Amino acid sequence: MDRPNCFVLTGMPGAGKTSLLTELRNQGEIGYDEPARMVLIEQLERGGPAVPDTDPLLFVHAMLQKNFANFLGMSDSHVFCDRGRSA
Repeated sequence: MDRPNCFVLTGMPGAGKTSLLTELRNQGEIGYDEPARMVLIEQLERGGPAVPDTDPLLFVHAMLQKNFANFLGMSDSHVFCDRGRSA
């Protein structure tokens, strides 16, 4: 399960990872947001239980599902991932 076309954007909070990912997308590249952020947004919008304060195990499970779906959906072109992506 090697993905040499996957690049993970890392750095300290506020370093500009998300801004860079946004700009890469604007230029036509494929990019995935940080899984924790995606799960939190989805759960908070619908009042779901998969948040760290309510059910930490369910939150981790939701992040793993998101990671796995992203991994399986990757194409052969360049893919950029915001930090906590395990690919």
